[in-house]
Amino acid sequence: MDIDHIKSLIQAAHDAGLSELTVREAGLTIHIQRGTASSGASVEAAPVETRTPPAPSNGTSGHIVEAPMPGAFFRAGTPGDPPFVEIGATVEAGQTLAVIEAMKMLTPVKAAARGIVTTIHAGNGDTVEIGQPLFTIEDIG
Repeated sequence: MDIDHIKSLIQAAHDAGLSELTVREAGLTIHIQRGTASSGASVEAAPVETRTPPAPSNGTSGHIVEAPMPGAFFRAGTPGDPPFVEIGATVEAGQTLAVIEAMKMLTPVKAAARGIVTTIHAGNGDTVEIGQPLFTIEDIG
């Protein structure tokens, strides 16, 4: 059983709303258990570096910020809060653009470089996959 298969099991358990899943395959047992939400406290994972693919082909100098993991995409830290960024916002390297929630853990999506947000590719609450484009940021140096 490889890591991609395990990740797909975790995602399937999450999508189905399961609190536990046990899989036995080829003499190996995998037990996945979803944590329970604590009383109002949120848990935040360490920031994940985003990959920066080549510049978009439309002639502008910029980059695409991709989802570092599968999960639910949120533009704000908590419901009711304003979004971290809007189209036209100037962002700095390392600035939080959004969060991805998976298994009750929030992982910040951060800008890799200074620039202007020109496109937001995912909607608030959308399920995203690894490598899915989330933002286009035009470099401004």
